[in-house]
Amino acid sequence: ALVILPFRNAGPAANAPLADGLMSQVYAALAANERLSVTSKTSALSFRNSSQPAPDIARALGMGYVLEGTVTELDRRVSVGVQLIWAEGDRVIWAKTYDLPPAEGMAATNRLANDV
Repeated sequence: ALVILPFRNAGPAANAPLADGLMSQVYAALAANERLSVTSKTSALSFRNSSQPAPDIARALGMGYVLEGTVTELDRRVSVGVQLIWAEGDRVIWAKTYDLPPAEGMAATNRLANDV
């Protein structure tokens, strides 16, 4: 069972829609996988900007795993960092950074979802 937290925008405020869009696309791709149980997007969004540790969020939602992401724009490139956390042990079990030209930002969601 997985909660996909809102991706944090670590760049200019103008990039917030990109972070939200990437999270939405990843959510849709993972929620469509019949082998995964993904918490509702509405529940996940209630933890936007939360300082609670990932295990506490997972426990509150009855989930075993947490997917976190950060979106940054540097030198006209978009960097998307994601990590999958096993909540019970509070351990990162997978992490990856995707560095992309801005035009490829949304196209990367399929790759990211497949990797997770």
